Amino acid sequence: MAPIRPELYDYYFDRTVIADIRKKLGLSQAKLADLLDVPVNTLSRWEANATTPDADTLAAIYAIAKQKGQSPSFFKRRESMVKASKQRSKLVLAWDFQNLCLKVEDIEDEWGYMKEYIDLLFPATVANQVLKAYCPQPTGLTYFSFQNGVPKTTVKATFEKLNFQSFEGYFDADSQLTRDSLQECMQSPEKTIFILVSKDGDYINLLKELKRIGVDVYIWSETDEISDRLKASVEDSNLIPWDKPYVVDQCIDVIKELKGKPVKKGTFGQTCRERLDENEIYPQDVGFSRRNPYGNFLTWLESQGIAEVKTVKEPDLISIKMKR
Repeated sequence: MAPIRPELYDYYFDRTVIADIRKKLGLSQAKLADLLDVPVNTLSRWEANATTPDADTLAAIYAIAKQKGQSPSFFKRRESMVKASKQRSKLVLAWDFQNLCLKVEDIEDEWGYMKEYIDLLFPATVANQVLKAYCPQPTGLTYFSFQNGVPKTTVKATFEKLNFQSFEGYFDADSQLTRDSLQECMQSPEKTIFILVSKDGDYINLLKELKRIGVDVYIWSETDEISDRLKASVEDSNLIPWDKPYVVDQCIDVIKELKGKPVKKGTFGQTCRERLDENEIYPQDVGFSRRNPYGNFLTWLESQGIAEVKTVKEPDLISIKMKR
């Protein structure tokens, strides 16, 4: 059998996580080795990057961490793969509005946050975005906006105003969305990013097929409502919690207002919190670290090539410069 060539794959094992988890849990090497029932020198070799633990050991480390409120991620996406994703030139977004809907008056605001988020992460797709919304036959308050008791606009009209192709009626949205998405993505799969807006596990086969042909697949969804099967069909980094675009947009507005001026880390976090207080949604609610949410947010911006963070003066005076 030919040896595995890890450089061919999107993700690699991050051995630094083991030492990081141990330190966060306040455990010595001897204590963690005892919990795992392995020699302490074996654990030392793992942390030194000399050898790699097997899957059962990683599962045991994960279980120990979860008991203490930690959620370790043992794998990182290769920087070259991230850059390749950002260079993709086409974006296809399919919103299953039958499955994940809003009041009509909320659509424009939510899409505004998501649109800014997409353009920030995938700037090469700005000129080539295919947007589709699949809506049921309009009934009830969800699908109309009223003014003085009179219907003012509909979901379909709102989506079309936002440059979506809107499909409305009594039809099987799952089947039509699947057919349309495959057709759009198959034209140039290696250049395409696909975002599914849904929480329906029935789309797993669609996502598997898109990934098989080389499409970069993302899901934007309510993480506390999404089907476990659907959630497991993409990597954690490709699952966009519903409110993450809002949090990112608001915190980036704070950075833009700073105009590169030095700021204390705590002051930056407090300013972001004040901006987010209106809706009481914060970075730790959308996947960022609970221990250091605003620091983790800045690290994420750097990893995405969106911003540059420099230390002006130790220990906590920084400057933040947007790259886009």
